[in-house]
Amino acid sequence: IKDAITRLNAGGSTAGGAGIQLAYSLAEANRIEGGVNRVILATDGDFNVGISDKDTLIQLIEQKRESGTTLTVLGFGRGNNVGAKQSSAPILLFLNPDTEVEPGALALLGV
Repeated sequence: IKDAITRLNAGGSTAGGAGIQLAYSLAEANRIEGGVNRVILATDGDFNVGISDKDTLIQLIEQKRESGTTLTVLGFGRGNNVGAKQSSAPILLFLNPDTEVEPGALALLGV
């Protein structure tokens, strides 16, 4: 997984909504009752094909969360990659300027 993440590059079109829907379908097909059922999305955040409406995506993610499948998003962009290379921290968390972090949320990441 680490090698695959290292090779990620942004470019071309991104059907992010379709990717999220496919990931949730796979998660549901492989659901483990009582287990951790999670979709991990690695993206540059540029959803420019298909469903890209923020509110529609939030609604989908909230519905899936209520059914027991959570979402973790890993952001990959040129600026993030440059900053990450300069860090010696064991864990990096990049947030958009409009992100609201709920109290205790970082504890879920082990931070």
